[in-house]
Amino acid sequence: DTTAPTVTSTSPVNNESNVSVDSNITATFSEEMAANTITESTFKLLDENNSIVPSTVTYDNKVATLNPNSNLELGSYTSIITTSVTDSAGNSMASQKSWSFVVGISMVPDANYTIDEDNSVIKGNGDVTITKIETQSGSTTIAKLISGSGSAYCSYCSQQ
Repeated sequence: DTTAPTVTSTSPVNNESNVSVDSNITATFSEEMAANTITESTFKLLDENNSIVPSTVTYDNKVATLNPNSNLELGSYTSIITTSVTDSAGNSMASQKSWSFVVGISMVPDANYTIDEDNSVIKGNGDVTITKIETQSGSTTIAKLISGSGSAYCSYCSQQ
């Protein structure tokens, strides 16, 4: 066997948003891998500051799982699998695999987001206003990122 292994699928998928704070990150390989090469140094999760998120990495039946040591913060993340991982025949991946995702929703300036008052979390370095709108059918709480004021993320919310 001289075929280089590849990553055939990931979870979350590349560019996925509204990922849960308690998610594990997985990568499925094209063939059985040498489990001892899939470690915290070869399968990493980086936060939006490019800091490594402390995690535990396991491997079973072509699937590598990265389990963060604590819930993820809202924001952008990048997963990386290096070329140091090998298949059971000793072949390395031909190139590094990386993919990105967002925990929560990346808020767009000037858009309205309906939030769940009991569960929503909003994080960011932007100016976010929160208002409650009363309607005949009840009340709705709205969050809005003010244009030009930075970035923000929300969980348990949906863009209107």
